[in-house]
Amino acid sequence: MDIFWAKPEDWKNLDLDKISTPCYLVDENLLKRNLEILDLIQKKTGAKILMALKGFSMFSLFPIIQKYLHGVSASSLFEARLGKEKFGKEVHLFAPAFREDEFEEIMKYSNHIIFNSFSQWDLFKGRVLSEGKNIRCGIRVNPEHREVKTALYDPCGPFSRLGVRKKDFQSRSLEGISGLHFHNLCELNADSLERTLAAFIENFEENFL
Repeated sequence: MDIFWAKPEDWKNLDLDKISTPCYLVDENLLKRNLEILDLIQKKTGAKILMALKGFSMFSLFPIIQKYLHGVSASSLFEARLGKEKFGKEVHLFAPAFREDEFEEIMKYSNHIIFNSFSQWDLFKGRVLSEGKNIRCGIRVNPEHREVKTALYDPCGPFSRLGVRKKDFQSRSLEGISGLHFHNLCELNADSLERTLAAFIENFEENFL
């Protein structure tokens, strides 16, 4: 599939009949406008916004995007490598499981690694915390609050194995853990995030916050 990237001044003279299809057509003006909105949020809140490579990995546009965002989120070894080599800023990696034979290379490309369970953390923490590594680590938690309407995509649904529940979090050592991660949204808006954040704080404040 082709990629056609038009600069703002080219759009008025663009002859769509001369573009072979299927292709991706990118409007640089709209891209920059969205990035400016994200950057304004970063400046007003102090948050760092990452680009999810799972959703968008057109590395030809990385030189524009990296001017605004702090880095990328990856979900595999090759996404982490793409982020490190082509985006060149922070790489945050989460996966439900890690292959032991890939983990050394994963550490080479990652600034942050999120583990899905304490057993997973116990398996790999010796490598991550070894001398010379500069990687921050987190644990994914399940806020046990449901917002997603389609059960197939609900990470907090019954019997979900994504993230640690409150009952399994008690009395665990957090040495080496610098943050908690949760994900509970799919095609939802900021009000869903607000409610999920409240549930997260209620469940995990005494353990970490």
